[in-house]
Amino acid sequence: MGLNGAFLTGDLFNLFVFFEVLLAASYGLALHGSGARRVSAGLHYITINLTASMLFLIGVSLIFGVTGTLNMAALAELIPHVPERTRALLHAGAAILGVAFLIKTAMWPLGFWLPRTYAAAAPAVAAMFALMTKVGIYVLLRLGLLLFGDGAGPASAHFGSDWMVWGGMATLVAGIVGMLGARELGKLAGYNVVISAGTLLGAIGLQQPRVTAGALAYLVISTLAIAAFFLIAGLLASDGDDETDDTLSLEPYEQAGETPANESLYAQEDESRVVILAPIAMLGLGFSACAVLLAGLPPLAGFLAKFALLAPMLDGGARGGASVLFVLIIVAGLCTVIALCRAGIQIFWVEPERIFPKVRLTESVSIAVLLGLCLLLTIWVERPLQYLRDTAAQLHAPGNYIHAVLPDAAGVAP
Repeated sequence: MGLNGAFLTGDLFNLFVFFEVLLAASYGLALHGSGARRVSAGLHYITINLTASMLFLIGVSLIFGVTGTLNMAALAELIPHVPERTRALLHAGAAILGVAFLIKTAMWPLGFWLPRTYAAAAPAVAAMFALMTKVGIYVLLRLGLLLFGDGAGPASAHFGSDWMVWGGMATLVAGIVGMLGARELGKLAGYNVVISAGTLLGAIGLQQPRVTAGALAYLVISTLAIAAFFLIAGLLASDGDDETDDTLSLEPYEQAGETPANESLYAQEDESRVVILAPIAMLGLGFSACAVLLAGLPPLAGFLAKFALLAPMLDGGARGGASVLFVLIIVAGLCTVIALCRAGIQIFWVEPERIFPKVRLTESVSIAVLLGLCLLLTIWVERPLQYLRDTAAQLHAPGNYIHAVLPDAAGVAP
């Protein structure tokens, strides 16, 4: 409900309300289960997001004080005509609002909470959170092009876009370093979320239609692949009683001998309901598919999405920073290969006596559906990609939206 409301609303205050609906549900999900680690990370997550919500309200209040409205279409019409004496206050409100979304998107240095929280959450919850993080990307993309696109006037056009480009680059670097240093599958997946957020922030900050279309394709594929990776990581870690295993190393706030987080959810389950589905083969193939998708290697859809994202950056008309972003995305893909290959070797090859956990039918179906969607998008790619190109074109030409909401808007061509 919160996700759909955030996607559909055309009013900034209603956007705040639906974000709070979304976050209130996520607080309960983050704390679901047991263990000091999950409670500690969950409370940290709640504190960070309450701070972001406060900034959200402050930014919205400043914008309302300057313009007298929070309707997105009306704001897009009014911003070019804001008096110069109050434009700085409008920009301050937009910047504070942007910081609130950048916290939720985990841009560096505002995203240190994400890997710890996602690694501590239950696998299914972490998989859902992989989608929730992208809501901040969606809002930044929608509001950035609607309110501060080419039609915002010379004083406000592309406001904040350079910050997103360079902030996305910094987030990519932080994600690469964290991923190469991670020794726990949950945190490895969390840093992949950070890398995807940095890639998307830099791409949408360029404000180029073709780059935006590629970014939307990358958003879809990376979200599906990371969600599947969280589920697979939860299964691989669910037998983690061995404190010497590097992939299950204890955090300072995790007590030795504590019931593993993923086991506590199934402790009372009737063993007769457990279905073993060739766990080594299924987990190994799923892990390999996630690695190929996240690294952007052919022939799967991750490569197609990255190609659609990177190719327009080589055009001469791309804005400043595009070449640096291009190189960092390539380096991030290489480092993803290194980190996931290292983890896969440690899990599947180094310990031949390793006993893999039992795989329940519902768990295998969930992973198969997510990876099956990625495979479907690999085979049936042209129509979805054309849909995303049309979406990007509509985002970069918001006149139709403004005219549909406000038919009598002056100076806005349909």
